[in-house]
Amino acid sequence: MNAVRDYFLAAFVISSLISAFDARFNFVVLYYVLTVASYARSLDDFIRITAVLGVLVLFVGISRSVK
Repeated sequence: MNAVRDYFLAAFVISSLISAFDARFNFVVLYYVLTVASYARSLDDFIRITAVLGVLVLFVGISRSVK
């Protein structure tokens, strides 16, 4: 149960930070957290998956801005 609480706490913190910039991304972030939480077995796995996807999004953003 602690892992589930940690996922929801992470979802709340991330969505709160993003909602400060744009409220449209709240549902996207919550959907992402719940989807990854179903695959991750621990908070460490969740952080690793998020880091990898964050790097991929960063590279896609850079490649689109270069064009």
